[in-house]
Amino acid sequence: MGGLLFAGFALQTAGIQFTTPSKAAFITGFSVVLVPVLLALFAHLRIKKNIWAGALSALAGLYYLAVPAPDQLAHLNRGDLLVLGGAVMFALHIISVGAYSGRHPPGALSLVQVAVMAALTLVAVPLFAIAGWQRPRVNWTPQLIAAVLATAILATAVAFSVQVWAQQHATSSHTAILFSLEPVFAAATSFVFFHERLGSRALAGAAFILAGILLVELRQPAQPVAPESLNQPEKQIP
Repeated sequence: MGGLLFAGFALQTAGIQFTTPSKAAFITGFSVVLVPVLLALFAHLRIKKNIWAGALSALAGLYYLAVPAPDQLAHLNRGDLLVLGGAVMFALHIISVGAYSGRHPPGALSLVQVAVMAALTLVAVPLFAIAGWQRPRVNWTPQLIAAVLATAILATAVAFSVQVWAQQHATSSHTAILFSLEPVFAAATSFVFFHERLGSRALAGAAFILAGILLVELRQPAQPVAPESLNQPEKQIP
């Protein structure tokens, strides 16, 4: 889990250097669809139609919300491919949390995954420098310190601890669709702090995302995916 988090964040951060934030947001949102697809391919789970419909609706919403114009996805550059790799890692992370959150204490599991991610990051810094990929440098400013504290404490330690606890009571597919709300919260935060207003296209995207969540959550509750399901015959997610 920690290795998948590290790979996801590393690929996403590297990719954003070479692509636009809107394209990066849409490609990262592709993990919403990757979760049920990967479960169907490798965990022998048959995904019900409402979950497929919800995932597709959320994907359409992410497209309208994150991509200002249709022609901006005409060409893939290396940044797009790096972010796509990050989306695959995030999808695998959601699946792994769903598989093991019910078998281990949430606090311990959260601590281990964050510690592993931090350790891999510390190892990667000198390795990247030796390879000539990136020269380490830090310019400590009040804005950087605030960003580090917000991302380290709220977006990492708190958020992933809550995720591990919550996925004891939700499936990986449901979690992926709930994660598609991230652009909506990002837009709301931008409105509050930077007075950014959503256009009709972005509002339509938000509506599609909410519709996708309702398609899944207005069904009977489902159980989390257990590790044993990876080696069992095909099952069906309620």
